[in-house]
Amino acid sequence: MSNYTISVDWDGKDALADSSSAKVISGDDFQTEFETVQTAVNSKADLNGSSSVNFAINDATVAGTLAVTGVPTVPTQSAGNSTTRVATTAFVQGEKASPTFTGTPAAPTAAESTNTTQIATTAFVQTAISGVPINVDEDGWILRMNATTEVSDATIDWAHNVKLGSNITESGGVITVGTAGWYYVIFRVFHYGTDANDVDVSVLKGSTAQLSNINWTTNSLDKAGTGFALVDCAADDTISVKGSGKLVGSSDNDSSSYFMGFRLGDT
Repeated sequence: MSNYTISVDWDGKDALADSSSAKVISGDDFQTEFETVQTAVNSKADLNGSSSVNFAINDATVAGTLAVTGVPTVPTQSAGNSTTRVATTAFVQGEKASPTFTGTPAAPTAAESTNTTQIATTAFVQTAISGVPINVDEDGWILRMNATTEVSDATIDWAHNVKLGSNITESGGVITVGTAGWYYVIFRVFHYGTDANDVDVSVLKGSTAQLSNINWTTNSLDKAGTGFALVDCAADDTISVKGSGKLVGSSDNDSSSYFMGFRLGDT
């Protein structure tokens, strides 16, 4: 790409004597000058672009607005790049596969009856919980261990009933429910000091495990473990905790080891 440089010495002709043949402006002079102009113009890029012309620009700075048409391509940035660089479709597809949210992300709240993989917002959960009946006085229980107890693959007898609902009976650590429904069951066991046996516990409905083999070794997990289970019961079904280990109990009504539950609603 060349710049235009004057070929004919037009000013120089004025200094020549009138008798000089070079002082005459000829057709050849114009031809030479126009060809020089043509060469310079033809070597310039068409800034409006053309379907038949391709050219590259390196390290260009665009001021104002740049309108790009067609299917432009740019390099795809590495994953996690967070700059003002152009994001290609490949970059966006890669980033959305495993997004990491920060701050307080928001999402549309689903209708109350929605049962899909749609995100459940806090508003959706609050609405769902508010419609669930909890029957503690009739269908709830709290059992507490009031003395250190060692069990070996056996039902844990909690020995102390803190609360039994009117539809609940208990014998030897085994709860019998009087009303069909979903029961939310919680237990916490605290094993006994540095000489404790390894602990392994399960929640059973009848003889079938609902939450099985919650276990840890001596002096791990701060010596305590908690389990939660939702158990679908018919009337007169039994719920119990079975396991092995030396478990902490206390006569001063603390909460070292306990077994509790309540009915959420009818089946």
